[in-house]
Amino acid sequence: MSRLPDFEGLAMFAKVAEEGSFAAAATAMGVSVATVSRAVTRLEERLGGRLFNRTSRRLALTDYGHTLADRAAKIYADAEEAEDVARETSSRPRGLVKLAAAAHFWRSVGCPAVARIFPDLPGYSVDLHLTDAHADLIGEGFDAALRIAIMEDSSLVARHIAHVRRFVVASPRLPGSLWSSAAPTRSGHPPVSYLHEQE
Repeated sequence: MSRLPDFEGLAMFAKVAEEGSFAAAATAMGVSVATVSRAVTRLEERLGGRLFNRTSRRLALTDYGHTLADRAAKIYADAEEAEDVARETSSRPRGLVKLAAAAHFWRSVGCPAVARIFPDLPGYSVDLHLTDAHADLIGEGFDAALRIAIMEDSSLVARHIAHVRRFVVASPRLPGSLWSSAAPTRSGHPPVSYLHEQE
């Protein structure tokens, strides 16, 4: 026997007790009478007692069924309330968003983009982490990240928000001094390194 309570059986039992018949309970829940009957029978076998006295014309709770009916009805009502709250929350999102972004990209692109989005989402607040390190979104608990990259194969969802143009620039003195003295790479060109300042 599974150690997980038979929530479906309890819910259907509660609805039958409320409606007074298997057919009415099935109609109220949008399932077949056979589905309700099987669920109640399964619950009775699991609990080891008869919940209803059944005849061809009448259905009545046993004393054992009466002891369970109120608790089963509360479980059913609590489950309905939990689903209603979850639906309301999903229709009006709110909460804390943990966001990672590269500092330079955030200033030029990320901040204006987020500023356009969040006025329409008053229930949100942002926990912003500015770093040029490649954050582990799942391992570090981030909800989202702004990145300048081609997405690797991943279960993460990506959305394009801006085009980024890249330039390689140098001081006019560099080609005649540091550039010419730098150790070449395999391609024959001197290496170019990306540096950033910690703020």
